[in-house]
Amino acid sequence: MRDECASRGVAFGVVILPAWAYTKNPAAAQLSRLFERSCQEQSIDYLNLLAPMAEHHDELWLPWDVGHFSEKGHSVAAQYIGEWLVTTGKVPAPQ
Repeated sequence: MRDECASRGVAFGVVILPAWAYTKNPAAAQLSRLFERSCQEQSIDYLNLLAPMAEHHDELWLPWDVGHFSEKGHSVAAQYIGEWLVTTGKVPAPQ
C-alpha cells in the first residue's frame, strides 16, 4: 500500500488506534512495539495512540460499547492525528 501511494504521489502512514481492552492489558504494549518495529523496518511513518489513549482510558470509549470512541475519544484521537499529519508533512498546516 505504501508503494502504491508513493507511485501516485500520495502521502502514506499508519495510525495505531487501540481498542479499549488493549489500554488495560499490559501485553498490549508488546504488541504495540511489534507494530512499531514493523513500520520502522519498512520505513513507514506511524503514530501509536496506545499510550495517550490509555492515559484517559475510561472516558474515551462509549460506556455501553467499549469498541467505539465517545465524543471525547474522537476528539482526543483527532487532535493527536491532526498534529501528526502536519508535523510529518502529510498535510499542510492550517492557515
